Amino acid sequence: MTMKTIREFQWSALASLILAGCGSQEVVGSIDLWHSGEEEREWTQVEYDTIWVWGGITDTLLAGPSQVSLTPAGGAVVLDVTTQRVHSFDGHGRLAWSWGKRGEGPGEIRNVRALAVAPSGNVIVVDSQNGRLIVLGPDGRLLSEANLEKPAYVNGVVVLREGQYVISTDEEHPWMLVDDRGRVLETLPIPWDGIAKMTFLQRNGQVVRWRDGAWVFGFGYGNGWFVFPELGLPRAHPYVEHTPFPKVVQSGTRQGMRVTTVTSFTKRPVSSAEKLSVVGDTLFVLFGGEAVGRVLDKYDLNTGAYLVSQAVPPISEMAVGRDGVVAVIDYTQLAPIVAMLRAKGEPVAFNPGEMGRN
Repeated sequence: MTMKTIREFQWSALASLILAGCGSQEVVGSIDLWHSGEEEREWTQVEYDTIWVWGGITDTLLAGPSQVSLTPAGGAVVLDVTTQRVHSFDGHGRLAWSWGKRGEGPGEIRNVRALAVAPSGNVIVVDSQNGRLIVLGPDGRLLSEANLEKPAYVNGVVVLREGQYVISTDEEHPWMLVDDRGRVLETLPIPWDGIAKMTFLQRNGQVVRWRDGAWVFGFGYGNGWFVFPELGLPRAHPYVEHTPFPKVVQSGTRQGMRVTTVTSFTKRPVSSAEKLSVVGDTLFVLFGGEAVGRVLDKYDLNTGAYLVSQAVPPISEMAVGRDGVVAVIDYTQLAPIVAMLRAKGEPVAFNPGEMGRN
């Protein structure tokens, strides 16, 4: 594995933006966690059998599915951000239960972007707008609902242990450890000082559980990922294909004493980690870069070593489970579908030149 190198970061303080007055702009430069050690992908070809499919043009259940997670019982849980509903399907593709109602009262949600399934089968839902952490049972019953001690925009959640969760936020400290009551048990350390110099858009990423007490963060628009082990310091590793952290522009407007700052990308960023999954000690990264089309990269969580890649269809979401089972969300048709697939046999090596572009 290569040595980590860091490029000089060109930073303009937000204070200079505010003092500059109405309509001013500052471009916030990018920084690389890695700029050496990029590898060539090694490819395997995998074919899948379809276990079940839900959705399509006649479906009235799914409106905007955005996240899918596998359950210990062999089913899948889907978050629909359009309707703010959580749907659970069993291993045969039958709808087991649905939960969620838009609102502010008890048992209601307004802006859920973070969902995870615990080893027990409990479903963890974090509602940013209402500032709540919600735990549903495997049968969809509401087990607990707690106000977050420090409300924030939460874009990811990991079940660290039963009753303890890492939430990923857009705050200055991006990760917090909270319990079922929403209390902050610990503000987790930032493993690389470059993160503290980024805007919330640049440090966007994905989080996933590894095992009890251990979890992983992967940059969504950058070139590396971190392992947070149960014991010891976090470890940084590069993606096999590097993507640059995007530059952003911060625009400030002033009305009297009030200053409004808007942060946006200077151009559409190249996506790296669009979804993380863990099976045993293997990390699966659904890569969204432009160079090779849609691919699934695999890494060894113990060493950080890149293992192999496979081409996948142009899906928007993919959760990988044991025994070759994957759950996907597909938006390539007129209406979204959720499907459960199973890999056929062992992967067969092939020439990457034979791979069709998606």
